[in-house]
Amino acid sequence: MKRFVFLFTAVFLQQIAVAQDVMVMMDASEKKVKVLEITDSEIKYKLYDDLDGVTYSTSRSKIFLINFENGKREVITNLEDEQQTPTEISEGSAKNNKYGNILEAQDKSQEDIHEKHLYFTVEPNIGGVFDIFGDKSDNVSTSAFCTGVDFFGEYFFNKKSYSGIAFGIGYNYRRFDVATLPLTFNAIDFNVGYTMRDNNLFFGRLMLELNVPLSSYVPGRYFDNNLRRDCMEHTNVTVGFNSNFGVHFGGFNVGAKLGFTYNPQFEDLDCVCFYGLFAGYSF
Repeated sequence: MKRFVFLFTAVFLQQIAVAQDVMVMMDASEKKVKVLEITDSEIKYKLYDDLDGVTYSTSRSKIFLINFENGKREVITNLEDEQQTPTEISEGSAKNNKYGNILEAQDKSQEDIHEKHLYFTVEPNIGGVFDIFGDKSDNVSTSAFCTGVDFFGEYFFNKKSYSGIAFGIGYNYRRFDVATLPLTFNAIDFNVGYTMRDNNLFFGRLMLELNVPLSSYVPGRYFDNNLRRDCMEHTNVTVGFNSNFGVHFGGFNVGAKLGFTYNPQFEDLDCVCFYGLFAGYSF
């Protein structure tokens, strides 16, 4: 179980670690890099596709703008400081077109990504569940049915930032089959974690999840002579991870969810993975 949690977390952190920065040069070209240091005279960086390679440095005067992987933008060289402005360049020239692209990027850098700091989202979902360390000999089905509804909040500290804090509460219902006996799992979920949302299309969340049981029955530890499994009531709070990723357009969200919960109270179904699809609306 600990190895599974470590692997899940490591993969997520690795994705964040290799996220790219984008430098917009004064000739309107772009470089995908990982910025290492910004000084008063130069920018030090590595190329995004060669992070173990050479460290480069470029004069600040050659760099117009940096779009950082966390969504922040920083203007390095302001066009107003340049001796030659776009209006002083002949109309229709190649250089004028480059300055036009830079001006457009500068205007975009001053725009807010989000209309507000705080968003709320309601997301019904439906999917399945399976026992990660399950075994067919225990008569537990390899899949099960699950459904639920989540209410999320997403708070962005800066309207220009792509990332923020996610928190939420929800209800989930899961049903397993043990031999001929249906077993149910009902719980209230509490989530808190990290969210990423751009102003165009994609979003994602990774959250720690606590499940507070309601009226639930799951497999017990003992068998009778006919291998009929006893049941015991699920009474303890369980912990796990919950990830959501998808697309948003207007106020609507559509995507998929994947996560797992761990319950040391049971020998079987101690670690289950849940997956599904959701659709919701943000306001």
